[in-house]
Amino acid sequence: MAAFYRGISFAPGGAPDWASVTALFLPGARMTLPRMPGVEGVCSMEVDGWGERFRDDIGRTRIVAFEERELASRGFEFGDVAHLFSVFESRIATAAATQVLRGVYSVQLIRSDGRWLIAGMVWDFAGDTRPLPAELLGGAP
Repeated sequence: MAAFYRGISFAPGGAPDWASVTALFLPGARMTLPRMPGVEGVCSMEVDGWGERFRDDIGRTRIVAFEERELASRGFEFGDVAHLFSVFESRIATAAATQVLRGVYSVQLIRSDGRWLIAGMVWDFAGDTRPLPAELLGGAP
């Protein structure tokens, strides 16, 4: 997950490293959110579509910097299959303000040719009525 967080994060004047991000995924891998502004119902797309939407959001909302980091994680592995819950914090900076969001990624991975690749990623954001699960935080802030 560290490579994913590095790839999507960028400092002012920079941009996400889409080549390194897409290299982390199996072809046809899905990115899914239960809710997304402007989308009715579940929003699910392939990685390239998610990248296009992220690029559009960066331009539309005038994001000047984006940093995402892992706060805690819990994983399970069996043979060449793994599942990871990754608690994250996003800092989204525009010229006007910085917004901080937290949430949980549910990541399915498959080991292929000795390398772990993401087969699918589902995530949701925490909020006032949906706190981060204490059992995943394990003492993290």
